[in-house]
Amino acid sequence: MLPGEGCSTADHRNLRTHISLSCLRCRHTGVRLFRMSRRMAKERRRLHRMIRAAELLILVTLGLNASEAFASDKTEPATMQYMEGSESSGWIPFEVYQGKHLYFSAIVNGHHVTALLDSGASLVVVNESAAAGLGVLPEDTSTGIGVGGIGTSRVSHDVRITVGRLNVYAQQVVIVDESETDKRIGHSQDIALGGEIFQKAIVDIDFRHNRLEILNPDGFKLPAHAQVLPLYAAGDVRAVSATVEGRAAHMLFDLGNGGAVYLHPRFWDRPAFLAGRQLSSAFSGGWTGASSQKITMLRSLKIGSATFENLPAILRDSATGGLNDIDGNIGLPVWSRFHLIVDFPHNRLILVSSVDVVTPFSANHTGLSLRQNARGVEVVYVAPGSPGGAAHLKAGDVITSVRSAASGENIALSSNWTNAPLNTSFRILLADGKVIQLTTARYF
Repeated sequence: MLPGEGCSTADHRNLRTHISLSCLRCRHTGVRLFRMSRRMAKERRRLHRMIRAAELLILVTLGLNASEAFASDKTEPATMQYMEGSESSGWIPFEVYQGKHLYFSAIVNGHHVTALLDSGASLVVVNESAAAGLGVLPEDTSTGIGVGGIGTSRVSHDVRITVGRLNVYAQQVVIVDESETDKRIGHSQDIALGGEIFQKAIVDIDFRHNRLEILNPDGFKLPAHAQVLPLYAAGDVRAVSATVEGRAAHMLFDLGNGGAVYLHPRFWDRPAFLAGRQLSSAFSGGWTGASSQKITMLRSLKIGSATFENLPAILRDSATGGLNDIDGNIGLPVWSRFHLIVDFPHNRLILVSSVDVVTPFSANHTGLSLRQNARGVEVVYVAPGSPGGAAHLKAGDVITSVRSAASGENIALSSNWTNAPLNTSFRILLADGKVIQLTTARYF
């Protein structure tokens, strides 16, 4: 993802626990059974912990590796129930915020929430700030390895999520403090929803009309004239084959990534790739933290029959939180150029209708990475050689207002003004009273 653009797949994917709940099958009495199952599940988990503790004691006594005791535990998938007479959720409207993240409305335990769609999240992720109000109470802890390092989350169980005419009964969810991520993105979320749906359903995402539909895979018919690409297992999520500047690449399919492309060192860290390439840096990461990473422009990316040109790409300095055989990650700014039908159950990605390969990709032309602040927006990073650096802005500066230098028009601080077209000039007022003139330019 681009500078500070929220959580990545690796953050959500690597949160793991090992407790399961038997499936709920009754369509008409699902709510009553769900409440009963919560009571039963708590007792079941208590007994499960006692049994596993005894097993662990035996293993330790025998001198075996304790971690191997839990290696065979598997997370049971969520139970999904379409409301009577339905085989889909119906069309659900969504918002693509600043071209980077897809948000839609859902219901959690009877409460309306804002959900982030994230095909890279293997479990439902609940924002800590919303958890208590949703009745999602922490019961256990889990450690996850993300792109920013190691982070600890809390785990809850037996959560009911409704999307349109679809009920999802998640046996376990993780609770994560997303407050800093929300400030960097500029948009809050209550939950991130992905793997629980993608693993058991087909998801039709119509970006042209800003709507999605979750479909029962049984009886699904392939649209005429669609292009079908194979998807490959990548841990609990999926990867797709692509061509990056003429080289084959195995790339994670990640609708939760707010950047166009990530590349891992196994792909980019070689003289032939770096020779003559203009580089700078960007502030990038997720809930486990953010740090400075290299950034460049890719000359081309080919997916199926579609070729995109001049895409901003983060060159990660490690593959922390990723898989050893993955070359990188393709995010929402690319996938939103398609009409997608995502079919994890049959391991295929279906591309429908025409693809937008003409509209230029948005890129940061100021070099500023920002976060929301009570007084405005705070500068958290200034890229070397960028217009922000030339204007002598520095980390810790607080911007209270931005105006167009040409028209004098006030520009909303929450807007995507850092990605304005080249040669756009701004007058920036700082909290200390200084006025800064900044003109956008390409610096990587």
